[in-house]
Amino acid sequence: MLDGSVPPGAYAIGRIFCEPLTYREAEARIDGFVDSDRPHLVLTPNMAQVEQADRSPHLAEAFRSASMATPDGWPLVAALRLLGARSARTRVTGSDLTPLLCAPDRRVAIVGGRDDSARLAADELVRRNPRLRVVLVEPVPPAELADPRAREALVARIADAGADLIFVGLGVPKQERLALEVLDALDRGVVLCVGATIEFIAGTVPRSPLWMQRLGVEWLHRTLRDPRSMAKRYVTSLPTFVWHVAGALRAGAAARRRTGAGSTGAGDSAQVLRNGWWLVLAGAAGGFGVALMMTLAAASLRAEDWIDLALGMVVGALAGLGLAVLRSRYVHG
Repeated sequence: MLDGSVPPGAYAIGRIFCEPLTYREAEARIDGFVDSDRPHLVLTPNMAQVEQADRSPHLAEAFRSASMATPDGWPLVAALRLLGARSARTRVTGSDLTPLLCAPDRRVAIVGGRDDSARLAADELVRRNPRLRVVLVEPVPPAELADPRAREALVARIADAGADLIFVGLGVPKQERLALEVLDALDRGVVLCVGATIEFIAGTVPRSPLWMQRLGVEWLHRTLRDPRSMAKRYVTSLPTFVWHVAGALRAGAAARRRTGAGSTGAGDSAQVLRNGWWLVLAGAAGGFGVALMMTLAAASLRAEDWIDLALGMVVGALAGLGLAVLRSRYVHG
C-alpha cells in the first residue's frame, strides 16, 4: 500500500494515489502551486503505473512526494468511481493539461522527448501562445542520464532556469526519478511528469484521433501502432491493477467499520447489478481488448482467434461482476 497519507479527497490504489479532478480544478490547483513558496510535483498516472510502482522504488517515492495526481486513463476514472468518488467523470491527461497551463508570461521548461521533440514542442507551444516564455529546452539523450556528472549538471541547469512549470517526458519511471532530483534542487516551481506529451505536441508521435479519445479507446490506437510492447504492458498490468483496486475497496470498508460508518452487507443480486452493471460491461470490453492485443501481438487474426476474443469478453465480464460484488459489499453496504 501507499506509505504515508494521501492528499484530502485522493484515493490510494496500491502504491499510487489519484484524485477525481476536472481540468478546471486541476488547472486552478497548479496555478496555486506556481504561486507557492515551495516546489511541487504533479503526476498523471494510468493503469500501468499501478503495477510499475510495485517494481520501481523511484515511482513509488514520486507518489509519496507528489502534491497532486490526476487520472490519465479511463481505468483509473472507473476505479475512482468504484471506490466511491462519484465526482470522477473524466480523465485529466498530461497531454491535454500541458497546453492549458502554458498561459501568457508563464515561464516553462521542456525536458525530454525523443530526438528534437523538446525543441519542436517548445516552438509549437509558443506558436499557440506567443507570450509564453520558454526558458529552457533539454532533449536529455540517454547518455546524459547515464553519466552521473552530466546528470548532476542537467539537474542544476533545470533548477537554475527559474521556470514556473517544468514538463518532464522521459517515460516511466525515468521521468519520475529525474523529477525527484529536480524537486530536491528547487526552491519553488512545479515539476510535471507528462510521458509522451512532448512528442504529441511536437508532432513526432501522432496522438489518437479526437473521436477515439472521447470514446476512451486511445489505448487501442497506441496498441495498433505498437502491438507487441503495448499488449505486454496491458496484459501484465491488468491483474495487478484489479488486485490493488480490490485491496483499496477492502481497506475502505475496514476504515468505515472502525468509524462505524455504514455496514458491509453484500446486498442482493439485483442491487449488485443496479450498482455495478457498468463494471460488467467495462470488464467485458477490457477482456476483449486484452485478447485482441494478444492476437495483434502474434500478428495474426485467424478464424479460431474469435473464440479467444469471446473467451476474453467472458473472463472480463466475470472480473467486472466480481468487482461489482465487492463494490456492493464494501461501498454501498
